[in-house]
Amino acid sequence: MADIKKNYYGNESIETIDTERDQVRQKPTIYFGTNDVKGCAHGTFELVTNSLDEIREGHGNFIKVVVDDNNVITVIDNARGVPMGYNTAKETFNWYLVYCKLFASGKYNASNYGASAGLNGVGASITQFASTFMKVVSSRKELVIENGKEKLVGKRYTMNFKDGHPDGELIVEDYDGPTGTAVTYQPDRKVFLSIDIPVEIFLDRFRRMAMLIPNATIMLDYKGTPFTLSYPRGCAGYIEDACQDKVINDIIEISGECEGADDDFEDSEVYKAGFSVAFTFSRDVNFKEVYHNGTYLEEAGTSFDGFRYGLTKVIEEYARKSGKIAHNGRIQFTDIDEMLVAIISTDCPGNLSYFKGQYKTAIGNPLLRKLASSVTLEELRKWAATHKDEMDKIVEAVLLNKEAREKADSVKKKVIDKMKKDINSLGGKPAKFMKCKSTDASKTELYITEGDSAKGAVVLARDAEYQAIMPLRGKIINCLKESLERIMDSDIILDLIHVIGCGVEPRSKYIKDIPVFDINKLNFGKIIICTDADIDGGHIRCLLLTMIYRLMPTLLKRGHVYIAETPLFTITCDKQKYFAYNEEEKVKILGELGQQGYRDSQIKLERSKGLGENDADDMAVSTMNPATRRLVQVEYPEGDDSQFVELINTLMGTDLESRKNIIADHFDSVDVDID
Repeated sequence: MADIKKNYYGNESIETIDTERDQVRQKPTIYFGTNDVKGCAHGTFELVTNSLDEIREGHGNFIKVVVDDNNVITVIDNARGVPMGYNTAKETFNWYLVYCKLFASGKYNASNYGASAGLNGVGASITQFASTFMKVVSSRKELVIENGKEKLVGKRYTMNFKDGHPDGELIVEDYDGPTGTAVTYQPDRKVFLSIDIPVEIFLDRFRRMAMLIPNATIMLDYKGTPFTLSYPRGCAGYIEDACQDKVINDIIEISGECEGADDDFEDSEVYKAGFSVAFTFSRDVNFKEVYHNGTYLEEAGTSFDGFRYGLTKVIEEYARKSGKIAHNGRIQFTDIDEMLVAIISTDCPGNLSYFKGQYKTAIGNPLLRKLASSVTLEELRKWAATHKDEMDKIVEAVLLNKEAREKADSVKKKVIDKMKKDINSLGGKPAKFMKCKSTDASKTELYITEGDSAKGAVVLARDAEYQAIMPLRGKIINCLKESLERIMDSDIILDLIHVIGCGVEPRSKYIKDIPVFDINKLNFGKIIICTDADIDGGHIRCLLLTMIYRLMPTLLKRGHVYIAETPLFTITCDKQKYFAYNEEEKVKILGELGQQGYRDSQIKLERSKGLGENDADDMAVSTMNPATRRLVQVEYPEGDDSQFVELINTLMGTDLESRKNIIADHFDSVDVDID
């Protein structure tokens, strides 16, 4: 009988967590999202959000957050101060409602706050419940009536809490200083796995908060290190700082507001809503951030849906009218998305904001979708009409993405099939590739030569044991000016990638299954670029280096890439051959032979007509034999590579003006052989 009762599930088995404090402490993930450092930081963000709601309403302009070495956190603002006195309507003190009661707020009524992020009325209380202690000091101007007249009187309220409970009585003092609220608390290790919140979590969230309210400054003192986050230009200022390589110079800012309801029912509540967006298009940065009443919406929602529709529609309309796509041509948002940098913000009364969940991950108001789409359509059409040059650049960039997406469908199978084959397997060897016998990458070399004619001489001059040959078929495309999808559609580039063996480092949005780059699969220890010693050969060399830089920069960083210096002149005298690799060396050799008594008639000078015309024995000595050849290792700067990256992007990228400037700066210092 005892055993039956022990395992019996009956009426008395159902229990409850009786107090709100214990509900929060025992189930913190319900209120904080997680019980790790992110959840722990959520409490601070709730307090800062309350202060920002005050600034948004025009009260105060700064918030200071101090985190000390013991992970005690203080949040200070210069707003109106939290009401702490007796609430006759609720027959209890406001400090109890705000810090000891779930779902108590001054923001349920839109007349108090036109647009607020804090709405649920749990932020301050859950933070207090999950702390070892909390001290709240609120300095206010209280409305009192004396002799039948209303007047404001300064008061300072202090209330202490310990382990989620009130600790002592409310202290009330006359006070004639500035208003504001200061909350000091320590998160409880019994509630959170860790209370040592990394500074990056604070900075990321405070940056988001500060840029949405241009007149707000958030100061963070993190264990003695100060940070100030302030964006007087708001979201546009942040975007300007974040984007280095913009498609257009402008940060486009549009905004609007409306008054309406979320449905067509007669009794639906009508409210005012606002929408604003700052955006541009960038080659190096891509992000979309969506906010409502200052709250970051991780899953966006209706406001982003409306903006996305309007933006795509206007770009599509412009592309059709300008003849860049057919009259019935379509542009998909995905063609815009990968270069879009946008910060979208909406506001409306907090009590009418349809947030998704306690953590407010999305907004669901239909009115906001309608507002965002109509404002974007109307205002962006006006902007496009007066900024035709910028619109042309946007559309051209979008169409390149469109072409890449469509191209990916046709090249995907070819790319995947070829990159997965072993060059030593049956059917895996690319056409015209000459293998070497060894498969030991620490000993093998790959010579990339300029065409089939050069291949012939190089093949005859090579050591087939460890030297492999891959001839090019004409010039390859400039890989800094093309999308990855178009690059991968080039048969010769795909063959080169296949032969080298380690894959490519950039990832394609459209070709999902490209094998991941793996340096351990490199087939050759040395990748040697072997081209003619003329301007044309130099151009091919630059294109190959650009390809490797774009697709496999690790090969440059690890020192696997070399340039074979090929002779420009062959000098024969008394059955002895000399190789001159430039004009200066030619003059020096001829001078030395003259000093030895040889006459001009005894010296035969031949200018190279290309590697294909060279004698195999000469090639072996001048270009292939490790004992006599000249190899130049391509160096990639360690540490700060910004100058190297800027140089190669200037010389081979799309910025024509910068390229003209660098050529003008250095032309006089370079000897150019016109012949």
